[in-house]
Amino acid sequence: MEKMQPVFTIEYKKSFSANGICDVLSFNEREIRLAIVEGGRMVITGESLKIVGFNKQSGEFKLVGVVSGVKFLSATVSPLKRLFK
Repeated sequence: MEKMQPVFTIEYKKSFSANGICDVLSFNEREIRLAIVEGGRMVITGESLKIVGFNKQSGEFKLVGVVSGVKFLSATVSPLKRLFK
């Protein structure tokens, strides 16, 4: 998969779709954690969340449920990596 900025769409708080997703890190009906291509993470919160599609090669992801929030977390750099930069 080539590097791209993640783009996401929320439709009437009932469905969520995104591209630029590397991996699904964890999920349950209230929270889904995703790894994005630029090294960060995305956390989607809500109720009755259900993943209906994920293609790791193309980076496309889709879920249904009541979406109440989306949070982006930056990639953390370990202190050891910063030391040897």
